[in-house]
Amino acid sequence: MKEEMESIKKKTWSLVPLSSRHNPIFVKWVYIIKEAQNQATRYKARLVVEGFEQTHGIDYNETFSPMA
Repeated sequence: MKEEMESIKKKTWSLVPLSSRHNPIFVKWVYIIKEAQNQATRYKARLVVEGFEQTHGIDYNETFSPMA
């Protein structure tokens, strides 16, 4: 989780105060265990946004999907 958060902070977004006319968007962590042949098990965490709670024109104006 720490690696994912550092990557997101450096490349994707910056934290700003929430304005009174916007609603917060909830996020959740998704955990994955990757097992490849002849390699060690790797644990990954991904932070995902529950975008279905957004309203076009109010919470966002355009859609994009950044990958950290």
